Amino acid sequence: MTDERKQELKQLLHEAMGKLIILYEHRPSHIPIDVYKRYLQERWKYYGMDFLSFSFMTNFWLVIEGENTESKSFDLLNENTKLINFIEEELTPFWHGDSIQTGSYTVESGFPHGSHLAYTQSGSNQSHHILQRLLEIAIVRGIEEAVLAFDGSCRPEGLPGFFQYVALVERLKVETELQIYEGVRLVPLPPLNTEKITSEVIRYLPGFPSHAFIRQADTFFGKTLLVIDCPGFSIFHKPPERLFESGTRVADLSFDVEERDVKFQNRKEINAFIKDFFSQALSLVCNSAFEIYHIGWFLEEDKNLHTQGPTISTRHPLLERGRFVSSTKADQSEIDQAKCLYNRLTNLNNGTFEKLQIPINRCIKSKISQTSEDKIIDLAIAFEALYLPDIGESTFKLGVRASWYLGNDKKDREELREIFTKFYGFRSKVVHGRKPNGEENITIKGEPIPVSKFITRVQNLCLKSIEKIIKHCLKEGKFPDNDYWNSLILGDTDSLKCHR
Repeated sequence: MTDERKQELKQLLHEAMGKLIILYEHRPSHIPIDVYKRYLQERWKYYGMDFLSFSFMTNFWLVIEGENTESKSFDLLNENTKLINFIEEELTPFWHGDSIQTGSYTVESGFPHGSHLAYTQSGSNQSHHILQRLLEIAIVRGIEEAVLAFDGSCRPEGLPGFFQYVALVERLKVETELQIYEGVRLVPLPPLNTEKITSEVIRYLPGFPSHAFIRQADTFFGKTLLVIDCPGFSIFHKPPERLFESGTRVADLSFDVEERDVKFQNRKEINAFIKDFFSQALSLVCNSAFEIYHIGWFLEEDKNLHTQGPTISTRHPLLERGRFVSSTKADQSEIDQAKCLYNRLTNLNNGTFEKLQIPINRCIKSKISQTSEDKIIDLAIAFEALYLPDIGESTFKLGVRASWYLGNDKKDREELREIFTKFYGFRSKVVHGRKPNGEENITIKGEPIPVSKFITRVQNLCLKSIEKIIKHCLKEGKFPDNDYWNSLILGDTDSLKCHR
């Protein structure tokens, strides 16, 4: 846009802001601008999470007062406003039929043939949709920022910025935002008892089912998000252009794209970080069971004039998972420990990493199993995968190997041997159909221990085993085999010491 047109847009926005009203579902009452501003700020702060979207849709309408507001046919703004005309004139090159095609893409790197695009979101926008987004930016960021955003959208290369890959970390609670890597962070969602803007907005929504909101609030508040920055851009497509496809090379585009250095260069790396490594490392460090679910993409609000997304609703079914499950707290020191373990896991060769998957996953699963029987079976599978690489089960063999490997001296090994013997005796009863009594005790060294505490003790031994074997694999380059275990129990203490 020319400087004159920018000044004209600035003046039009200034006039519109003076007459703007916010309606909910075309109802007579309206929400004060300052309240709606805080609502938007809150929603953008939490990467598109809409605090009000539990059991109904929140449809707000931005209307310029005095311009046919009695009509029931308008969508967001009356189409005869000067602002609508201005937008349609400036975006003339991008019209296709009765709408403007838009697209958003991340720029992925780390490939042999150069960087390429990955599709994130596209849609057809009416001019009043674009105007609503422009006005929302003006409300939150100011008119100057809204003009800059619109000017950028008129360029062939569109609006560059960062997308956020947003995932839910189930069962994890953090008190403050914690950085994992540059551009990779854990973000706490606010607890219900400190959230004020939500209840403030509710006061202006006639017929809002506040009782439903209170009942369902625990599905959202207090949870933790994993947020990963990904470079990308948002663009208006010209009518002759095909929508870019995933895999389109950046070098083949008709415009330059700024490529930014980020921790994870593409979605494959992001998925590996989440699925194969970090969730496991964090679970082991915190002695819990975390699961990470991708729930959406978010684009910086002033880099996106698409009102159709991306945004995340708290009605997302994944937010219902583990609704009444207790959470485990983590702080920066534990995140740093998880990073160290994550680095160890990523440095393992593929064969070794694959062999560790069964014991790691079963150890973690034992934390969320619903019954003592399931926990015992999960742990037995984990121990056998760690200590019995040879074919054929041997309770005696496993107990001796684990006791030698984990014990510090003869007394310690004797106690560990008893624990594993009692554990496998208990496991045999479970697989033959016996359900453990909640009041039942396991006697170790003459001391009765409740089943629940005994299982916790065994879980800790499993975790210790995994940590030691990871160190062994990094040093030796391979998983402990049958020969290693045989030499260990025959007295090769030098081999044992080097992995402590």
